[in-house]
Amino acid sequence: MNEVQMTILQQLGGLGRLKAMIGVKSIYTGSETELRIRWSARGKKKINVLSVKLRPDDYYDITFSSNGNSPLALPLLATSQYEGVGCEDLVRIFEEETGLYLTLFPKRG
Repeated sequence: MNEVQMTILQQLGGLGRLKAMIGVKSIYTGSETELRIRWSARGKKKINVLSVKLRPDDYYDITFSSNGNSPLALPLLATSQYEGVGCEDLVRIFEEETGLYLTLFPKRG
């Protein structure tokens, strides 16, 4: 994993938290500016894959997908996409989109 991918992982709470909160199954690091995560927990929309890609302007494009148990390297059919997301919004958007929490005491309202 390179520095960009490690930064994305940390902004989501770190690998330990992701394993504990959503049961991360695999991480795919095919592109230097992208991190793709698949997990076992199922929230709303049956989403189980997150792709976060760093743009040249230091914002992220994020894609949520559902791929069942297929390998992460395969092309995925996106269920929703967001463009130009700041790092401070990654966790909030993840929690809203999936219905799963990355924090023990989520902010509401």
